[in-house]
Amino acid sequence: MLDQATQERGSSIALLNCRSASLTSSGLDALERVISRSKYPVFATLRITGLHEKTRVEAAINFLGRFKSRLKELDLNGDPETRWLLQLVRAFPLRIDFPVLEKLRVVQTTTLWGSQVDDEFSNDTRHWLTLMVSVPPQPLTRLKYLELIILLLPQDVSAIIEAIDLSAMEELLLAKTLITQEQRERLVDRITDDSMPPLPLSYLNLDIRMKSWAYIGSTQALWKKLRAKFPLIKGR
Repeated sequence: MLDQATQERGSSIALLNCRSASLTSSGLDALERVISRSKYPVFATLRITGLHEKTRVEAAINFLGRFKSRLKELDLNGDPETRWLLQLVRAFPLRIDFPVLEKLRVVQTTTLWGSQVDDEFSNDTRHWLTLMVSVPPQPLTRLKYLELIILLLPQDVSAIIEAIDLSAMEELLLAKTLITQEQRERLVDRITDDSMPPLPLSYLNLDIRMKSWAYIGSTQALWKKLRAKFPLIKGR
């Protein structure tokens, strides 16, 4: 329908919100035609769930193969027991694959506590994520939103925390990654570092679980430190 309408009247579309699982090869062809008819630069967002299903992984790879250079937002969601994320990581291993990416969300959907961490998965995912979240080469866009709900080895979580480019980050959510209190403290130290220029950060989620009175005390100290520099920051 959109293909036919833009063929007749042209297009002023500037942003397409896509769910690639519903796009066949012919659908991707039509999407390319719609983009070519717009009088504005066209960017896209992609949200795809159920990535533990082989056909959805293939659909995501097909979509990204054609439109990754236009992608402003990438939202990937699937079961942690499958290898879907590794397939995507290996298909698109570089930050330059996503030159205008502003928002990245990677979610493993089922309960993770007590799960075993796969060394290969954690290592390859950490390598990809550190490239995605670090300062990109010019003139690539910097991330403004990052959400990770995945299970990684502690040393890989630490590497990602050190790599995060905070200069443009507005919302940061690190949940269910088994982030330790020491890692939280390190991230807060980076955020509140007086040598850093003013940051746009407005929301921070460190996936804090109240386990003991000592834990509550150290957590409150973190938020006190954050709010001393960011009085309006929200989060948990």
